[in-house]
Amino acid sequence: MRENHSGKGYESLAYASSLSASGHPIHLPKCAGWILTRPIPGTPYFDATSCYPFFACRDWTRLREDLEGLGDDLVSLVLIPACFEDYSSPHVEELFDFRYQLKNHLVTDLAIPIEKTVSR
Repeated sequence: MRENHSGKGYESLAYASSLSASGHPIHLPKCAGWILTRPIPGTPYFDATSCYPFFACRDWTRLREDLEGLGDDLVSLVLIPACFEDYSSPHVEELFDFRYQLKNHLVTDLAIPIEKTVSR
């Protein structure tokens, strides 16, 4: 884990390492993201998830290359893309057998007076 990864925020080695109690941090060098792998008890296999709360990376089009390099012992991967990430390309959609929207996030411009952006 002493590699030099210059990511910031959710893309940083420091952030992924802070979550090591939830799984082993694995760097995805081509897309510049991180996942956490966890052993599946009683099997030689692993599952993986994005670092809490979101998966962020610099190049979503390279995610496939990174995932293909992980080996056959990874049987499941759950990713929750960070807000405003541009992951809506065919490169990403074809990687997963199941995709669904968990919930909507609302965004507001704080420069606009609150009475013009919030309603009952």
